[in-house]
Amino acid sequence: MASLVTDCCTLCNDDGTSTEAVRWCIECEVFLCTDCDKYHKKSRSSKAHNTMSTKDYHNLPKFMQDISSQCRDHKKKYELYCSFHACPCCVTCITDKHKKMSRNETTVRYPKASKIICLCSTF
Repeated sequence: MASLVTDCCTLCNDDGTSTEAVRWCIECEVFLCTDCDKYHKKSRSSKAHNTMSTKDYHNLPKFMQDISSQCRDHKKKYELYCSFHACPCCVTCITDKHKKMSRNETTVRYPKASKIICLCSTF
């Protein structure tokens, strides 16, 4: 018998409860239950975010699920792109690892990962 994958709401899980997720927010990179999704759609800071069902999220190819808009080292959003190293960078990365690069090599704005997902999902 095949087992079904059930995702827990990231926000509820952070509060110590386990609630089944129904949506994935592409920008926030979190799973949302029905209640949290309702508030997420109303909040000024997140009402314009793109979400998808958890089923659609799991149907994405693995490489697309792994795309992140946050730096794994510093847990901050990527804001810049280092053309010398060919990698996205958060503000902390720029000051820590890329401070020897010239200003022109690191000041290219990094596109949102959500735009990459939206473009890739149309193929």
